[in-house]
Amino acid sequence: MSGKTLGIVGFGRIGQEMARRARFGFGMKIIVHNRSRVDASVLAEFGAVQTGSDPDDLLPECDFVSLHCPGGTGNRHLIDARRLDLMKPGAFLINTARGEVVDEAALVEALIFDAIGGAALDVFDGEPNINPALLQCDGVVLLPHLGSATREAREAMGFRVLDNLGDFFAGRDPRDRVIHGAYRIYLARETTCPPTPQEIRHELFHYRAGTRAPQPQRTGRAGQPAGHVRKGGGCLRRRRHFPRS
Repeated sequence: MSGKTLGIVGFGRIGQEMARRARFGFGMKIIVHNRSRVDASVLAEFGAVQTGSDPDDLLPECDFVSLHCPGGTGNRHLIDARRLDLMKPGAFLINTARGEVVDEAALVEALIFDAIGGAALDVFDGEPNINPALLQCDGVVLLPHLGSATREAREAMGFRVLDNLGDFFAGRDPRDRVIHGAYRIYLARETTCPPTPQEIRHELFHYRAGTRAPQPQRTGRAGQPAGHVRKGGGCLRRRRHFPRS
């Protein structure tokens, strides 16, 4: 791997950590494809070069291609037969992103006919089911979506959850929030009871529309009024006073 060229598709936090290990651990040259422009200072940190808006520019230059981009409809089969043909004959494809990013039927064909050097997959299209043809291929390493399954990583993930909870209950933005502003929907509620799924959808609709969702009139377990605080645990019905912003 020393002195080889690594192409990274998706240069977020995980892609950058991949670049750090490749650059400083093996002295690899780094080429990056990202859907938005990466700050020049970040690229300079890894001695990386960013290609244009199409991964086609990256693939022919790389000895290893590592995928770290999001999944979903927009990236489904991003690496298809045409793009596999653009890779060097001896290049290796690594997918630890999402299974649907790679067209597995095209990958099987590329492996069978030695169009690429090999592949390493930690994720699969349709997992936990695995394309049986992949199991018959030489030159491929398959892992059951456990690339992060070390004790240290799992402990760090658990503490990260606690950090997010600490942010939440301190009234700060959770550092890993999924939906922008969604935690404020909870803070703005007039009850400390967890909302129902229907209420979550209803309040998200109003939040995105910039309107205020009407507060449901709910009662406690024994038909107690909404302002009641039941002793001995359970759901608290105390009003909260957080500003909506």
